[in-house]
Amino acid sequence: MMGREREFFFFSFSGLFFFFISLLVLLFSLFLFTTTEALREMPTREGYNDGLSAASAPADEVVPLTAESAAAAKFDDAETATVTKQLFEEGLGTVGRDLLEEGLKKLCADVDRLSSLDSMVQGHE
Repeated sequence: MMGREREFFFFSFSGLFFFFISLLVLLFSLFLFTTTEALREMPTREGYNDGLSAASAPADEVVPLTAESAAAAKFDDAETATVTKQLFEEGLGTVGRDLLEEGLKKLCADVDRLSSLDSMVQGHE
């Protein structure tokens, strides 16, 4: 190919490339828009979609925590029942009990390490 033909081929190809890229961007944005609209209209597991989100909650919907609002709260018997050691362990299950035991062992190891560091610092003062 000669210089002019190569230039013409290059610019023709780059024009097609930008045309197809812009077409892909347009189609992708259309896909995102329709997906967002479909999600907005889809019912939730509870059967409704009220459109609330954490980012768009109006400030007037926040209930201030006061003694009156706490007194007005209703709790069922399961929420106010006295928890015994047996009920707590049954609620944890074997996996929860193992995780709690492992977490407490790590916490104790951290405290032991910190106490040894504290004793070294106390010795250098």
